[in-house]
Amino acid sequence: ATLHVVQGSQTGCNSLRPPEVTSPTSPLRVRVTSLDAWLQRNSIGSVDFIKLDVEGAELEALMGAERLLDNRPRPVILAEVQDVRTAPWGYRAKEILNYLSAKGYTWLRLPSGNAMADLDLSSNDFDGNFVACPREYLATLRGMTNLAPSEGERGAAV
Repeated sequence: ATLHVVQGSQTGCNSLRPPEVTSPTSPLRVRVTSLDAWLQRNSIGSVDFIKLDVEGAELEALMGAERLLDNRPRPVILAEVQDVRTAPWGYRAKEILNYLSAKGYTWLRLPSGNAMADLDLSSNDFDGNFVACPREYLATLRGMTNLAPSEGERGAAV
């Protein structure tokens, strides 16, 4: 694959697709692999947490982690979700949210302070870092943080 390396101060925008930046970029040939293949090759059986920030390739990275996302225990994921990063890949950032939601993940936002809250998925525009928590871990996560139960969880507890 070709990594587009940004020259100057915007190096955080390096990507496998030409990034939308004003600075020039230089191509660099790199090897890529899927998360599932890398974990298997390195004999890693489970992963607790993933920080996913791959400049628009988040959906592709997740699709290369089917085994990891489908087998328990499943990881909590902190993902960068930005339309400006996914546009060069030909999809909307909301597709990242939809993909993991369909796999049984609940999305949470990280506001200022230390209290997390459910992310409103009704919007079509997303720009930030959000937490995707496997639904089977929500109660534990809520017990460890200032995360209030969602409407559905409050109703189920009654």
